[in-house]
Amino acid sequence: MTATETIREAARLMRERATSATNLPGEHWTVDVSPDSGLIVGSYAPGDVSEDGTRSTACIAYFAYPGDEEQRTYAEAFAVATHMASWQPLVAATVADLLDHAADDIEAGRRKDWHTQSVKALAIARAYLADDQGGTSA
Repeated sequence: MTATETIREAARLMRERATSATNLPGEHWTVDVSPDSGLIVGSYAPGDVSEDGTRSTACIAYFAYPGDEEQRTYAEAFAVATHMASWQPLVAATVADLLDHAADDIEAGRRKDWHTQSVKALAIARAYLADDQGGTSA
């Protein structure tokens, strides 16, 4: 695959996964704590927020770790859950658009810094595609 084909494939796959991960316009992801002290990556739409700011979330992922915040596993799970919530579908779709735009610029030679841009976009694409193409994840 050429560099632009790799970038476009990552963008396509990223957008496809983001689109299939949500069906609500304006959906956001957040981290909540369950009654049993597990961590929940939850989703909510603007209509799920009450006047006092309370959110009604649907569970996307659940991490069953003890509620002891001093334990390393809890801190790691919280970090993973927070990362998942921050990489919500809108973010992934926006990055996919950015990659497609970079590929367009590279192909058209529209930017003086196309080499720098292509190296960065290709690094993102390769990192994203690593597991899908038999690579290893860090």
